[in-house]
Amino acid sequence: MSSDATLAPQDSTEPTRLDVWYCVKVAVVLFLMFGFGYLAPIPPLGKLGMQVIGIFLGMLIAWMGIGYVWPSILALIALWMTGYAPLGKIVATGFGNSITVFVTMILVFVIYLEKMGLCNRIAYWFLSRKFIVGRPWTILLIFFTAAYVMGIVTYSYPAMIIPWTITYAVCAEVGYKQGEKFPELMIIGIFVASILGLIAFPIKSAAAVALGLLDTTTGGQYTLNFVNYIVLMIPLSYSVILIYLAMMRFVFKADVSRLKNIDTSRFQKMNAVPMSFKEVSSLVAVLAFILFMCIPFILPQDWAITKFFKGLGMNGTLLLVITLLGIIHYRGESLMPFSKTANSGNLGWDVIIMTACSFSVCAALEDKNVGVTAMIVEYATPVLQNLHPLAFLIASVLFLSLLTQVMHNLVIAAIFTPIMVKFSLMMGLDPALLCIFLIFSYSFAVATPASSGAAVLIFLNKWVSKGACYKILISLYVVAMLFTLFVYIPGGYALFH
Repeated sequence: MSSDATLAPQDSTEPTRLDVWYCVKVAVVLFLMFGFGYLAPIPPLGKLGMQVIGIFLGMLIAWMGIGYVWPSILALIALWMTGYAPLGKIVATGFGNSITVFVTMILVFVIYLEKMGLCNRIAYWFLSRKFIVGRPWTILLIFFTAAYVMGIVTYSYPAMIIPWTITYAVCAEVGYKQGEKFPELMIIGIFVASILGLIAFPIKSAAAVALGLLDTTTGGQYTLNFVNYIVLMIPLSYSVILIYLAMMRFVFKADVSRLKNIDTSRFQKMNAVPMSFKEVSSLVAVLAFILFMCIPFILPQDWAITKFFKGLGMNGTLLLVITLLGIIHYRGESLMPFSKTANSGNLGWDVIIMTACSFSVCAALEDKNVGVTAMIVEYATPVLQNLHPLAFLIASVLFLSLLTQVMHNLVIAAIFTPIMVKFSLMMGLDPALLCIFLIFSYSFAVATPASSGAAVLIFLNKWVSKGACYKILISLYVVAMLFTLFVYIPGGYALFH
């Protein structure tokens, strides 16, 4: 008989109880996914539009209150049953998406860094610095700034996941555990800083999409002033980090007591042990990844090496580093044995499945034949077109920032940038100024798992409860948007209009 009690049959006098509330939630999700389309259509939607909205709402509600994996997969089946597209195409849209591939590979890469001991080594180095003694809030600001800078020089995913892994090691060393408020606040802060760093310069993601559409929509008459962009965006994005830090201290009352009296001498001894070959090789891999990501933005565009790494992009660069780690052998084994690393039990399959399925459903949501975006435009146009330029600017940022909390931000950017640019020209508002603030509204997508690919990861992080995610991120969203709408945008409008 097995000594493991969890494997042995269990006799219990406790009656099996039906979880009624769970059954109610499942029933609501099933109705939305399979029954919503039979309701009277909301003009100008047809039956297919109603079905897709119902599937999206059912998936979102399930994410918020039930789970992630089976509702995501069920949403794909429901989408196929509408006749929207063959199931193979629906699955390929999500699982073949470049972000899904990147998330999968970066999770494997981070497992490799953990196994090599690099994250612990960085934590030891950081905790051995004398300047952190008695300065817990300085420690937090450094961590958030590091994630922000990594977001600038790479992308939000590595800027989020790598600092997270170091944070786990730091928390373990000073006595914080999963489920405590401080680690939750810390991990959420790194997530926020990483996505804000992504938009500090107008070269990536939503910024690149919006500015490209600004150029094409206006026929090249309006283009971005790079100086104006960074003068407005860097203070705005970094201000949100400072707002979050203040909320940690005064609203959420983060307990930083265990950071106040860190025994740096203990960590100095740990840090004094020479780095092993595996630690050195993993550090070189991280630095190489960051360098390769930076090359397209720091070297002349006509150089062959610049074109090469620009063509590789985010996915190709990571795959190149993983390939090099596989080629190089040490003591009869590659530096990164991929299968052994990926099958170690730490790979977040729920993250991968949820990311993929969300892209499939959002692709249907934005499809012109479905009609959801046309409906949004039809209802929003009468409200926006008769406003004062400043009021229009504020209303546009508010409207799109709310919309991007439940739809992928790149989708929103692609659909609404040309529309808003045309409105701004009708009103005499500089469309380049409008686009700067629209980029912030597209990118500050934090309040729900459906808002962006990066948001999926924070809602699935095992160190942060789902309730804490909603409570903290929605609170931050409200405070940061109030500051942006009623302080920063009027100031920017007065300065540049």
